[in-house]
Amino acid sequence: MGVLGVIFLPALFMPQWASVAGARSWAKATRFGLKFFCNIETEIRGLENMPEGAVLVASKHQSTYDILMPFVYAKNPAFVLKRELFFYPILGWYGWRADMIPIDRGGYVKTLKKMLSRAKQESQRGRQILIFPEGTRQKPGATPDYKTGVYAMYKELEQACVPVALNTGTIWPRGSFLRPAGKIVFDILPTIDAGLPRKEFMKQLENAIEPATNALLIDPQKEAS
Repeated sequence: MGVLGVIFLPALFMPQWASVAGARSWAKATRFGLKFFCNIETEIRGLENMPEGAVLVASKHQSTYDILMPFVYAKNPAFVLKRELFFYPILGWYGWRADMIPIDRGGYVKTLKKMLSRAKQESQRGRQILIFPEGTRQKPGATPDYKTGVYAMYKELEQACVPVALNTGTIWPRGSFLRPAGKIVFDILPTIDAGLPRKEFMKQLENAIEPATNALLIDPQKEAS
């Protein structure tokens, strides 16, 4: 991050696409480093389910790696990120310049409205809006904890939703520097149509992500049937 952050410093004074390109280079370098140094393969499945234009992406979240790889599998992603991350050196600079969407977890209704407004603006620019429905990283196998904020985003954007399952927490766990050899999979699942009522949308989203994630925790080598 430090090396590429310095190399791409000029991107901070260029249009938004330049910072996204820098983030994509960081993601690809991390993927290569995991393979070269740690014997960790990263596979992205279901790329045919990811549109190039505006869509809502709802991803499982287990690891820091989850905020890097969308720059590989999506053309121009915009993340919903904790506001405090924007104050981090390098990471915050590029998050700000790449037009990521900040959220203050303590802001409640006012914050939610601002987040939805920003997401709408970025969606109208044709970007893929990425949100983690559980709000924070979860341990592999933990009980699902889907927040209704993802439905508020889905309703506001009036876009289809692409669920993403993954198993990153088995190899890049929170709070650990160890990276055991293995296989990380990001599984981009079939789209959920726009316009569903809250209960039906939340049910479809969880029923898509959780079984696919659990299958990856058991056997990441096995292709989804």
